[in-house]
Amino acid sequence: MGVVYRARQDDLGRDVAIKVIAPERLDDPEARRRFLRELRATAAVEHPNVVPVHEAGLEGDCAYIVMRYVPGTDLRSLVRIEGPLELERAGEIGARLGEALDAIHDAGYVHRDVKPANVLISRHGHVYLSDLGIAKEALAPDTTTGPDRWVGTVDFAAPEQIRGGPVDGRADVYALGGVLFFMLTGHVPFERETDEARMWAQLSEPPPVPSSLRAGLPVAIDAIVSRALAKDPDERPASTGALGHAAQAALSGDPTAAAPPPSRPAPRRRRRAVAALAGVAGLAAAVAGGLALLSPDEPAERASTAPRPAGTPAPGGPSVGASTRGIGYRPRSIAVAGGAVWVLSFAARDLARLDPDTLERAGPQPRIGKEAMSVAGRGRDLWVVIPRRGQVLRLDAASGRVEGWITPPQTPVDVELGDDGAVWVTARRPMNPYDPLRPHDLVLRYDRGGTERARISVPLEVADIAPARDGIWVSVNRKPQMRRFDASGALVRTAKIETPAIEASYGARAAWGSTATADAVARVPERGSAVTTAVAPTPGEIAVAGGHAFVAATTDHVVYVLDADTGAVEGEPLPAGRNPYAMTSGAGHVYAAGKGDGSVTRIDP
Repeated sequence: MGVVYRARQDDLGRDVAIKVIAPERLDDPEARRRFLRELRATAAVEHPNVVPVHEAGLEGDCAYIVMRYVPGTDLRSLVRIEGPLELERAGEIGARLGEALDAIHDAGYVHRDVKPANVLISRHGHVYLSDLGIAKEALAPDTTTGPDRWVGTVDFAAPEQIRGGPVDGRADVYALGGVLFFMLTGHVPFERETDEARMWAQLSEPPPVPSSLRAGLPVAIDAIVSRALAKDPDERPASTGALGHAAQAALSGDPTAAAPPPSRPAPRRRRRAVAALAGVAGLAAAVAGGLALLSPDEPAERASTAPRPAGTPAPGGPSVGASTRGIGYRPRSIAVAGGAVWVLSFAARDLARLDPDTLERAGPQPRIGKEAMSVAGRGRDLWVVIPRRGQVLRLDAASGRVEGWITPPQTPVDVELGDDGAVWVTARRPMNPYDPLRPHDLVLRYDRGGTERARISVPLEVADIAPARDGIWVSVNRKPQMRRFDASGALVRTAKIETPAIEASYGARAAWGSTATADAVARVPERGSAVTTAVAPTPGEIAVAGGHAFVAATTDHVVYVLDADTGAVEGEPLPAGRNPYAMTSGAGHVYAAGKGDGSVTRIDP
C-alpha cells in the first residue's frame, strides 16, 4: 500500500507512525473518497490491543494515515528470532488478538489481513493489532473484489477470500487460527514453494495440526486450531474472542479446554462484509414425542417500508436520562431484576449491578466468572447463561447468591423469561460438525425450579427467542421467518419477513425482529402481515415500552424510536453511547448498553 515512516508530532511532543499511500492507489477519485470515509470510520474502533489511528487525510496527491508509534517488534520477526513461542505466551497473545478482532467486528468491520507481521509487540510485551485491511478495500479501483484482486495475505487468507467472495468476521477467525499455528510451530499452516500451490492448499487440503510439527502440545489445541481453519465458515468458531480464549485455556493446561462450537452467520457486519450463505432446502414439518418441528410457511406476506422522517421527538416523548461509561468491557447483555439494572460483559468476572435511576454501581456485584453470554431478570430472579459450564444459573437479585441452576441437554447460549414465570433457554447443537446424527438446536421451557416443561427442536440454528403470551417467538438464521410456538412447544404460526432476523423481541401485541442484512426492523402482529421499517445500518436488540419500540443502531451510536402500533420511526434518534447493541426495559425505563465504551444509557419512555 505504501511506506511507513516514524515521525515527530511537534504540537503534542510525541512520536507517531505515518503510512503514506502509494500514489497509484489514488488514481481513481472515488477511491480517494472511500479511503477517507473508511479510515475515519475505523479510527472510531477503540480497544487497548488495536493500534489507534489518530488521523487520516489528503495533502495534494499524498494520502496518509497517522497511527500510534509502537517501539518494539512484530510477531513474525519475534518468531523468526526466538522460534516457536512458549505455550502460555502464545495463548496470551492469541486471547488479546481475539478480543481486538471482536471489537473490530462489533464496530461493523472485518480486518481482512490478520497476519504475524500486523501483530506488534511493544518493548513491554503489550500486543497491538495494526493495519486494518478495510483500508486496502477502500483503495481498490471499485468496491467489488474478484478472483484476481482480493484483500489479504495468501498464507493466512480464508478460502472465501481467495475465491474473491464476500467475507465476514469468520474470515478473521480463520486467519487467527493460522497465526496460532505460526506461533506454536514457527511455520505457516500451508507451506508450499509457490503462491499458486499455497492457494490451492488453502482451498482444498485438510488443515495440518500443530502437534505434527511440535511434540508435547496439549491435545485440545489441535482441535481448536483445526476448527478455526475449517474450509466452511459455518464450521469455524462464532467469534475470534471465543477462539482466542479457548486457545489460551488449552495452552495454560486447562483440562476442560475444548474447541468453541461452530458459528452461526455473523450478524454484526456491514453489507460489504456479508458472507454468502448456502440455502437450506427440504425441511419437513412434524410433531413427534413432544418435539415440535417446522411447518410450511404461511402465504408470503407483503412487507412495506416506512420512510425515516426527519424532525424532533414530540413534546413529552421519549428522552435520554442518566448515562455512565466503563461498565465492563464490551457489555453484551442487560436485564432488570430486583430493583436494579444488571450488565453482563463477556470478559468480566463480575455481573455489574447498577442503580436503575442513577446508573451508579450499587449493592452486590456477583462473581460468576468469565464468558457468560446472556442474562435475564424478572422479579427477584436473575438467570445467567454460562456456555462453557453448560449451565444456566439462577441468582437471587437481592443478595447476588446462586440459588440453583439448569443443565440443558445441549450447550445453552441464551435465556429469556416469560410473564408467566417460564424460563426459556436456547441450547446449541453439539460441537462436532462432522457427526451426521447431531441433533437440532433446542428451545426449552423450564419452570422456576428447573423442571423441563416443553422442548422445541429447530432444524436450523436459532438466532434469538422472544417470550410472548402463552408461548414464544423464534427467529432462525438463514430463513426469513419468525415462528410462534405455544407453551407446550407446538408450532402455531410461521410468519414471513423480508430477511432473517438476528434479534427478536415481543411487545405491544407484536413480535419484532432486527435484520442487519436489510438495515431494517420487522414488526409481526399477532394477526396480519409483517411490516418492515428501514432504520440505520446494523440494528441491534429491540426493547418495547410505553407505546414505543426502541432499536439500538450499533454503527450510528444512537437508539431509534418506533411507534409500537405501526412500526414507523418517530422523530430523531436518541444518543446512546458508542456501539449500542443490548437493550432491555424495566423499572419504568429502557436501558441500552454500548459495546464500544462500556456504557449504559437510560431512556425514559
